[in-house]
Amino acid sequence: MGFLVLLATIQLWNLLHHNLRLQVIGRTLGKAWDEAVGFLLVILILLTGYATAFNLLFGWSISDYRTFFSSAVTVIGLLLGISHPEEVIALDPVLGSFLILTGVFLMLLVIINLFVSVILMAFGKERKSLKETTLKEDGLIETVLQKLSSLLGIQRHQNTHSSSLPKKLEYFY
Repeated sequence: MGFLVLLATIQLWNLLHHNLRLQVIGRTLGKAWDEAVGFLLVILILLTGYATAFNLLFGWSISDYRTFFSSAVTVIGLLLGISHPEEVIALDPVLGSFLILTGVFLMLLVIINLFVSVILMAFGKERKSLKETTLKEDGLIETVLQKLSSLLGIQRHQNTHSSSLPKKLEYFY
């Protein structure tokens, strides 16, 4: 069932790929890719550092931090709110609280916020370029409709109050 949903999603994505407005998502991620990879690398380095610190400091007494991999999984769980930091704080209240607070602050609040802001800046640029191409496309559509109407002998009604209506509704009035 999941495979059929995947195929349907891929087919829908391919069908919608021809619409300019829906291509904004792909172009945004493409333009933000370099900065996004940099931020993902910083997150990976911070995660590795915190997993190593938790492993070295608490691995001898807390089973969740015995290996590097389990320590990394537990640190990710701390960031997501799944794991409970009570054991760490009970073992060493000052150092445990410091590591947990700095890890959450650095990784969640600062780095991910910057990551989202990079994507939003790229989206803003793509949105502006979409508006420019849409204006050109609307002029082309208007010209094609006018030529087709004159070819078929249909008189198009030009409305004087069309400036107050959206572009898409002008065709119906």
